[in-house]
This record gives sequence, structure tokens and C-alpha cells, in this order.
Amino acid sequence: MASNVGVMWSPDLAALKQQMASMADRLAVEANHRAEEAANAAAVEIRRVYAQHWVTGTLAKRVDVTQFHRGKLLPGWAVISRAPHTWLFEHGSKKRYYVTTRGNIHATGAMWKGSPPPPTFYPVSSKWRRALEQVLIDLIRREGATTVTVTRP
Repeated sequence: MASNVGVMWSPDLAALKQQMASMADRLAVEANHRAEEAANAAAVEIRRVYAQHWVTGTLAKRVDVTQFHRGKLLPGWAVISRAPHTWLFEHGSKKRYYVTTRGNIHATGAMWKGSPPPPTFYPVSSKWRRALEQVLIDLIRREGATTVTVTRP
């Protein structure tokens, strides 16, 4: 035999429920601002490093910050590089050469003069993501949370 159980909120519990809802909205707005700040800071740092290796300026010019929506309470900001050669800049390419019939090595691909540039996009964005996580943890603790656990995939 099935039975329905109802819950009736007392006025105090209804007020608590309302406070929790407004706290979530308030936290979401502030978290969104903090996420935007972190994304912009990461983009500025990435552009600065890319500008040190300037040839055409395409790498630095095509780093963008965009907002995406993952729901009312989930801020979403992304730093994106739209330069077609970003992957090659970050990872490099294998050396291309062949050995002639006389045994000489003939380089066919463009090689870096000196050492290749350091990886930039992933380390910088990871650094700012970790900083943002700490800011958000502090924000939640400021609102009264005592235990905050961060899980990473």
C-alpha cells in the first residue's frame, strides 16, 4: 500500500529556504565576476608571452575570452586561441630531414633557431584556474561553509 507523505514548511524554515536561494544567487553573481577576472588575466598573460615570439602577431591577436552559459548558478568563461598554428607553437613539430645518397643529412622542415618557446597556453590557463578555485573556496567559506572539497576529474 503506497502512501503520500507531505512536508509543510514552518515560517522559519521557509525563511531559511529563501535565504539559501538568495545566497546562491548572490554567490553565483560574485563567482561569475571572479571567473571573468581570472579568464581575462589568463588571456593577458598568454598574449604577453605570445607577443615575445612575435612574427606576424596572429598568436597574440587571436586569444579571446568568451562567456558560455552552463546554467543560472554556474559561471562559464573560456580562454580560446583561434590562431591556426597555436598547437604547433605549443607542441612543436617533429624534425623533418632525410639522408642523401652521399650520407649527408638534409633538413627539410623549419627548425627553431635555438630552443623552442616554452609551453604557454596550458600552463598559464591551469595556473589561473587553480587561483580561481581558491578564490571560489574562500568565497564559499566566507558565507559560512566549514568544509569545502575540490574534486578534479
